[in-house]
Amino acid sequence: MNHDITEENVDSVTIFAFVSLFLVLTRLVPLDVIVSTELSKVWFSSVIPNDATMMKIDPVPGSAKLVGCRVNSTQIVEELGCIDHIFSDKTGTLTKNELVFRKFAIAGQSFVGDTTDEIRT
Repeated sequence: MNHDITEENVDSVTIFAFVSLFLVLTRLVPLDVIVSTELSKVWFSSVIPNDATMMKIDPVPGSAKLVGCRVNSTQIVEELGCIDHIFSDKTGTLTKNELVFRKFAIAGQSFVGDTTDEIRT
């Protein structure tokens, strides 16, 4: 039997590999766990855009409607679980203020940034 992969049998090799992997995984992880996990990912991906805390006002001038976030992947739940810290400056949203790095100290070592008081544009 010829085991060389050619253009003619790429589809059959791909299908065989997928079915083989599926059969191996179903012996390790029960099928109902896989299905319920995937369904919960789809459900969370549909709920996140409708969450009231994730809404913002549409940035288009003259528009006053609320816009939710857009979920591009069902892996978003796992990605959100990896977030440790969020650094955010919400003061510049309406007032056009800037967050300027001045000074930072870790374990006695000081880091100095911009010390001028003028706002750059």
